[in-house]
Amino acid sequence: MPKQNLKPTKTGNQETRARLLRLKEMGVPIGSVHHPSPEPDRLALEQIDHDFARMYELLSGRVAVVVPATMRVLTSGILITGVAIWIPRIDCPLELSDPTGDTFYPDLMDRLLFDTRTKLLNDWLTSEVPLRPRQVKGVIVAEGWADVPLELQDGTPLRVELALRDQRRKELRFDLGVRVNLSLKRKYERRVQEHHERLRLIRREGGLFEGGQLGDQESVSPEEAINLRDASGEDARELHKPN
Repeated sequence: MPKQNLKPTKTGNQETRARLLRLKEMGVPIGSVHHPSPEPDRLALEQIDHDFARMYELLSGRVAVVVPATMRVLTSGILITGVAIWIPRIDCPLELSDPTGDTFYPDLMDRLLFDTRTKLLNDWLTSEVPLRPRQVKGVIVAEGWADVPLELQDGTPLRVELALRDQRRKELRFDLGVRVNLSLKRKYERRVQEHHERLRLIRREGGLFEGGQLGDQESVSPEEAINLRDASGEDARELHKPN
């Protein structure tokens, strides 16, 4: 999404300095300061519960960003026509698609220690319908693919940029702060290893198939055999299934 040089206002500058101060306290590199929106009173997005804002590295280069936030719509009729979200440090564009169908989504939510009834803000940011005045506490979940460098270890702070464009072609830009979390990647890698170990054990005791038929019925059930067979291939969806 192209960026615009927008004329700053006194109120906007104060809000920007407050956001950047919170990011600085988290240890997030600030970099260049964006000019704030000329209409900050139409829609506001404030990051909350900073300790739970994470970038999770998953398997096969997939990443997920989770940011708790409060959205306030103060003017009726604002229509968000474009969204861009990315992690500048690793040049990673993200998508605000519906993550609820992803097998790793419950794992992401399990790590949020606030009210589980908190809403998914993606629904409002991508609804393509005019927004009514409201205040909603929720969480932003964005997904993408990135070659995460090895120096980004657990707890490394990162800045995430979010840009929204409305029907007037005005941009609202927000700096968010997250920390790297590798716990899910380690969990899924252990699960991969366990699947392969079980496959080797089953094959050593007689194999999954004998003459085209499933063998050793006492060692493995048909359902378990199918799951293990799938896990040994390229499809990692079974490995993301929550416990």
